Amino acid sequence: MLELAADLDLEAIHSVYQQKDPRGENAYEPRMLVLLLSYAYGVGLSSSRKIEKACWEVADFRVLTGNQLPDHSRISDFRRHHLTTLAGFFV
Repeated sequence: MLELAADLDLEAIHSVYQQKDPRGENAYEPRMLVLLLSYAYGVGLSSSRKIEKACWEVADFRVLTGNQLPDHSRISDFRRHHLTTLAGFFV
């Protein structure tokens, strides 16, 4: 899964962040969130609350996130804002 990260083209996601006001809250690294969602879907988790819980409790998720703990609202917002781009990764 981690090898997949290097091959992903995340330019569409990065361009959205570059257009935002830099004084806002720092975003999580998009590559980490894409890997997190990919892995979560692969193991049957689709609920952002369950994914958040797994980031706290499951070693696999902690490795993928580098011990960062995105909350369910940030996971859900990322998924919603980048749904079209994410859909292209799952084809």
